[in-house]
Amino acid sequence: MKKYILLLPLVIIAMGLAACSGTSSKSECTIKGFLSLQEYKKVYLIDNAGIRIDSCEVKDGRFYLEKKNNIGEPYVAIIHMTAEQDSTDQLDMPVAIEKGIVKVELGEYIKLSGTPLNARIKEFLDALQHCKDGVGTKQGITPEDIDKVFSEFYKQQILSNKDNAVGKYIYQNYGIHLNADDKAQVKAQMGN
Repeated sequence: MKKYILLLPLVIIAMGLAACSGTSSKSECTIKGFLSLQEYKKVYLIDNAGIRIDSCEVKDGRFYLEKKNNIGEPYVAIIHMTAEQDSTDQLDMPVAIEKGIVKVELGEYIKLSGTPLNARIKEFLDALQHCKDGVGTKQGITPEDIDKVFSEFYKQQILSNKDNAVGKYIYQNYGIHLNADDKAQVKAQMGN
């Protein structure tokens, strides 16, 4: 009887560990972030349907988000923030949800790294800023010229990412800026 009483706590601990290990969810995608913009106190990770994947408080400028369980196909989600004092002051940052650790720094400049698709998002954002800067410095540019420049830019970005989630994200969020010819070329090459 004494042996059974001594073994009982071990059996209970073993059962507890087995139960916990079966229900725990493993992080597939971890986002480690730093935010130098102090007006944002909470960070949300939302999917393209607006469903919250994760959220956390910003502590000492740092935040930590994760997508648990099976990711399946990589996709682009949004890191969303709303300023505590002004609900109209919102910041959205695209981030690829794929296996790995993603590093994000948000401030005057944006840094995004850690996985291949997040590197592609960063390249897109940098190129978009460069395109905007280029258009802004041109003298005498017409609205039609601006539309043409951005349509060509978005077409090239979508087609250079047509085989990944970044291309789909750009098409869904910026495809409205494509002119009819560029939209037809994109649809033909993407199969939409």
